[in-house]
Amino acid sequence: MKPRKKTFSRIVATLATTVMLGTMAVMPAFAAPLQGVDVTFDQTLDMSNAQGAGLPNITFFYAVANSGFTIPESSIVEYGVGTPSIANITFDGNPAAVDDVYTETATVDFSGVTFSKPGIYRYMITRSVAGSNAVSAVDGNIRYLDVYVGWEGYDDETGGAISPDGDLVIYNYVLVADSDNVPGTDGNYTDKDAKSEGYDNAYKTNSLVITKNVAGAMGNKSEDFSFNIDLTDSETSSVTVSINNDGIVYSTDNSIVLNEAISDNETITITGLPVGTEYSITETDAEGYETSYSDNVTQDSLNSKVGRGTIVNGTNSVTVTNTKNAVTPTGIAMTIAPYAIMVVAAAGVAFLFLRRRHSEF
Repeated sequence: MKPRKKTFSRIVATLATTVMLGTMAVMPAFAAPLQGVDVTFDQTLDMSNAQGAGLPNITFFYAVANSGFTIPESSIVEYGVGTPSIANITFDGNPAAVDDVYTETATVDFSGVTFSKPGIYRYMITRSVAGSNAVSAVDGNIRYLDVYVGWEGYDDETGGAISPDGDLVIYNYVLVADSDNVPGTDGNYTDKDAKSEGYDNAYKTNSLVITKNVAGAMGNKSEDFSFNIDLTDSETSSVTVSINNDGIVYSTDNSIVLNEAISDNETITITGLPVGTEYSITETDAEGYETSYSDNVTQDSLNSKVGRGTIVNGTNSVTVTNTKNAVTPTGIAMTIAPYAIMVVAAAGVAFLFLRRRHSEF
């Protein structure tokens, strides 16, 4: 973030003639009157590795401190005064993403801070994200904010006198990621190319692939089977469900009830699931089949009607097997036995009768 239309040499000149509040003095030259500025920085969320996911229901928190860090002795920066505040940020999709990156603007509120003299004041900002395993910090969680304070409206072109009723305002600011990156007496930062625009975060999700397997001599491989899928503790507002590569977006507020079904060797793929999401899979129309689950499911749900598991990094796979074995007829022998005996007996009588007749001739 570059200082707004002010050179560092002019900033140093201002500090060199620091004036206590209520005194009259001549300030160094500026190109224009000093005006207060809003102190802001960017918070980004990169969703390029979260295919199929809606914006996560997570919040970014910020804490501001005026101590707890070290300022190099060679710097003209001094420790901040008072404690400014920063509102939390939750991404709502407005403004829209650019190349899968969402950007929100955070404002540092100095309304409760009173400065007694011009100067460059340093604060430490710490960012945190609560309860998420899918958010990663691209470039660390700590920033150092230098705010440049001077007399509002000062303009040497109109006389250069400071009004005793003048206000001190923040007219410039710089954000850096390294505590050793400070302006020296010449106004140049130790690493002038390492200024920061704010915080960058990335969000990464995973997929769950459910495969249908029909087994057994009586299993119907063309029969369709439907599912209820319940996602618990999912941070995403929605996920994408693809049935044989036909993608449909579902909200994660309730269980996902699939109106479409799959048959043997077909798949359901759910994308947009962060690590730690718990899931349960229940078949709704597998009557007459024995159901079992394999791969990424808990041990106690292997041979149950409901398969349960937890999303881990990578591709998570669950195979749902429906088995219907061959049916062996029962009671058939007892049913046909009397008739079989009568047939055999009749055949025997006929044989004896025909044999006697033959012997008489």
